[in-house]
Amino acid sequence: MEKSLDAVLKKLASDTALLPDEINTIVLSFASTEASETRSRGYLTLSAYCQAIRKQHKVTGKHPDPATEALASTFTPEIRSGLEETDPPPLLTALNFFTALFAVDGPVAATVLQKDGILELIMDIVDLNTSPEMGIAVAHLLAQAAGDKQCRTLLAGSCREWIEGQFRTAKDPGLKAAAAVTLVKLTKGGALDAAEAAPGGLGATVTEDPGIVDEEDLASAMRSMLLESGDRSTALADEVEVLAYLSSNPSVKDMLSRDDKFLRKLFALVPQRKKLRTPEADTTLIFGVVAIAGQLCAYKPRLTEEQAQMEKLRTMARAKQGKEQDTSSALDEDEEVKARVRRLVAAGVLDVFPAALSLSSSRGMQVNIARALLCIIEDKENRGKVLQSGGGKVLMTLIKQTTSTENGKARQTSELDPPDLEAIQALAKLAITASPVQVFGPNEGTMIDVIRPFSALLQHNNANLLQRFEALMALTNLASQSPELAARVSTSEGLLNKLEMLLLQDHALVRRAAVELLCNLVAGSDSVYERYQTKSRLHVLLALSDVEDLPTRLASAGALATLTASPSASQEKHNVSRILARLIDPTALEPSVTEEEAVAPEQTDPGLVHRGVVIVRNLLLHCGSPDLQKAMVKEVKAVNLHVALIDLLKAQQSNPPSYQTTAGHTVL
Repeated sequence: MEKSLDAVLKKLASDTALLPDEINTIVLSFASTEASETRSRGYLTLSAYCQAIRKQHKVTGKHPDPATEALASTFTPEIRSGLEETDPPPLLTALNFFTALFAVDGPVAATVLQKDGILELIMDIVDLNTSPEMGIAVAHLLAQAAGDKQCRTLLAGSCREWIEGQFRTAKDPGLKAAAAVTLVKLTKGGALDAAEAAPGGLGATVTEDPGIVDEEDLASAMRSMLLESGDRSTALADEVEVLAYLSSNPSVKDMLSRDDKFLRKLFALVPQRKKLRTPEADTTLIFGVVAIAGQLCAYKPRLTEEQAQMEKLRTMARAKQGKEQDTSSALDEDEEVKARVRRLVAAGVLDVFPAALSLSSSRGMQVNIARALLCIIEDKENRGKVLQSGGGKVLMTLIKQTTSTENGKARQTSELDPPDLEAIQALAKLAITASPVQVFGPNEGTMIDVIRPFSALLQHNNANLLQRFEALMALTNLASQSPELAARVSTSEGLLNKLEMLLLQDHALVRRAAVELLCNLVAGSDSVYERYQTKSRLHVLLALSDVEDLPTRLASAGALATLTASPSASQEKHNVSRILARLIDPTALEPSVTEEEAVAPEQTDPGLVHRGVVIVRNLLLHCGSPDLQKAMVKEVKAVNLHVALIDLLKAQQSNPPSYQTTAGHTVL
């Protein structure tokens, strides 16, 4: 069979006109007796054929789509003849192929299902053949069909009744679980269809169809079945898929997270030991486990002001109409989510991610692992446990995979998708809380490798303010580790330009983080030190040393203290004495000066005093000509800065000599 499939694949490279026998070969590869490798090759061949036909029929906006119609015309006779068989083997083959067609090309499969008599033939099978194997095959087919809007309308009658009946009464756990998959897709899809059709569109509230089983009841049944299932049960994949769909419901999240036995059984489905991780491992099942973990850990989306206002209007509209408010949303409040995440961590969820990523690096797996870890790391108490379980290495692996092309080349920042930023943000949170050595190890090369993604998080057009803030903080910690790292940070493409824009950011915390990073770069990078010898940049730092936020003042004054050690920077000294006086002792200013200028704090900070004294010392030492020095002394006296220095030295008389007092004596 595999040789025949290879021959079809080879032919498709140059010719899309397959013979009936070759089409039949593709269909027969989905027989229940075939090995999993043969079925995988069948999927590949079927996909290649569908793609080849679609390339041949270029879409021109016609309805129906000519490529879809051509493929449906090819496959309908094969499917119809198989469904008309009376022997179980060809029936199962036809059902399996039809299910595969939905997975490969849904529009084609949906078109076939809507052909006259096809659905009736499917329902005749379960009426005439009551074996669990046949029922499971039909349920899997209907579950795939339930993902299509037009097909859901077809399934609304006798099909739904049969599915509900199997879920409620079937003794075979595999059939019960397969029926549950269809039910949950009908429930979720039906609610979406109703919301789209409602006057308010997708934002409208709709009443759940009483004919569909309650989501909590469905989740409870699947939870019980999973606990009773053996590790190799064929129903496991369906049970996990149902729970993956339902775990977006806040009530279901709360119920599942409180069952420690269930959580441990769920997480145990992902092989932890390397010797148990085989290529044949069910990656679909593992993806389902990761998806459930991600849903249980998820926080409510952070709404913008406009979105929050819209949500408030919807709530008011529901109240005006007399509709009950959704109390389950309280289960998604931050404190509830935080408690839920801690229960998952206690049950061993952190061991799932490295094992799952080693088995599959699909796009869906990457996104779900990154999102789950980001939510877990949101709580600072979990960050140490994440590092202990190897979460930092998992994030670095994810970042390497998502920020590199297939050829191993780094992708440009603009090429990254918003989900790609989540792993970077999670690693940035770890780098903020712990020292770089704890997160990245003692190898400085690893720290250098993460500078680029952190810089991408800072500069990406779709990054929000929180992501930019956390990128700044992470880069600040890296830059403080060594001059080499500071130099590497400063040379990251576009970083300094973005940093200088954020120095003027209205948000105080983002501005503070930008100034703190700049302070570390000035101290550690020669290129940044030279860059900030210009008058305009020095004046920006001078202005930032006079804002209300104390940490911002400390960082900008620290940068100035470093920069003014250079004679060239010290030449830019005009109109700076008043700001320096505020750093050292704002009460020394003349009352008239205080009234005319911006209001200064009544008390200063020891850190500001130290920086101010050093700056004044540097300015006076590097004044240049005697005339400039006289002008500087005049400015100092005009704002009573000399008085402030004398008072400072008197207060320090009983203390041991320090750099601050030495600098003060030098100034006087």
